[in-house]
Amino acid sequence: MSVQGQHMLQAALTILRDRLKLEVEVESEQLLASRNRTIDALISIRVGHNRIPVAMEIRKTLQVASLKKATHVSAWPTIFVSFEIHPKIRQQLESQKIGYIDLAGKVFLPFEIYDDFSSDDQSQFRKPVSAKAIGLNSEGILKVILVLLSRGPFKKIKQQEIADLSGVSIGTVNRALMYLREHKYLYKKDKTLKFDHGAELLEKWALAFGEFLQPHLALGTFRSLQSIDSHVLMEPRDVDSRIYVSGEMAAERLTNRYRGKNVCLYLEEKALVNAIKFYQLIKDPMGSIKIYNVFWSSGIDTGNSTLAPVPIVYADLINSRDSRNREIAEEIGALAIGLNNDR
Repeated sequence: MSVQGQHMLQAALTILRDRLKLEVEVESEQLLASRNRTIDALISIRVGHNRIPVAMEIRKTLQVASLKKATHVSAWPTIFVSFEIHPKIRQQLESQKIGYIDLAGKVFLPFEIYDDFSSDDQSQFRKPVSAKAIGLNSEGILKVILVLLSRGPFKKIKQQEIADLSGVSIGTVNRALMYLREHKYLYKKDKTLKFDHGAELLEKWALAFGEFLQPHLALGTFRSLQSIDSHVLMEPRDVDSRIYVSGEMAAERLTNRYRGKNVCLYLEEKALVNAIKFYQLIKDPMGSIKIYNVFWSSGIDTGNSTLAPVPIVYADLINSRDSRNREIAEEIGALAIGLNNDR
C-alpha cells in the first residue's frame, strides 16, 4: 500500500473509532482475497461480543465504471475508502450493501451496529447508541431539540417561532414536543414549560447528533499553515459569514482552564473558501481542523457571537474518544442544563 493509501486508511480508522465509537483492529494489510485479487487491509469491528471481519478497499477516486470490478472481491463485508464519493456512487454502494467511508465525512456501514453489550462487559469501549433506537433519528427533531435546549424554559412555546429557529415545519415541531412529553422530558410548572431529566436528554441528543445529523454537515478536514489557538479563533475576522467555534477550543473559553488542541468550526458553506484563505487551511484527512456546515439559526443566543451553542460544544466533546474531552464534557453538560433552567 502506498504512503497515501496508508494515510487514507488511518483517516478511515479514525472516523470509525472517534465518530462512530467502534472498537476496531487492523488484522492484516495487502491480504490475498482471491486467486487474482488482494485487498488493501482486513480489519475487525467489534459488534456486541463478536468481531466482524471487514475488507477495506482504498481508492483515491471511485468511479462507476470500475465499481463492478472492485466489488465483491472477498467473502467479507467490504468498505471502500475514498477522498470524496459522488452521491450516485454512494447510492449504488448502499443499494448493494457495500460500505464506504468518504473522507469528506460521509459513512455507510454494510451491517447493523447492535446495542447489545452486556452490563458486565469490562472493556473500556463506549458502546454506540442507535439514534433510531431512542427515537431521535429525525434530523428535524434533532434541530428542534437543539433550539429548546438552547432557549428554554418557555412560558409560552410558539410553534412558529421554534419552526423558524429550527428551519423545520410546524408539524416537525409538534412531533418533537410529543416525543419530549411522551418520554417525560418536558413538563409544565407555574405555566412554564421546563425540562426534566435534562442531563439524560442532553446525552441522548448529543449521541444521536453525532450519529445521524453531524455526518451530513461535514465540509472537510484540514490542517493550517499557521498556528491556530482559541485566541486566534475568537478574534474579529474579515469573513463575511457566521463562524462558530466548538469542541476543545470552545471548552477552553467556557471553562477558562481547558487547553484545547483540535479545532472544530461550524460555518456557512458559502464562507468556506474565505475561511480557508483566512486561516491558511490545506485539506488533509489527517488534519486536526474539522469544519461543518452551520445549521442553526442566528436567532439562537449562544451568549458569545463566536461560540457554538453549548449543547453542540458538549456533543463534539462527548463524542470524542479523548478521555480529557469527555471529562470536560460533563462540566460543559452541567453548564448547558444550568443555562436552560436559569433562563
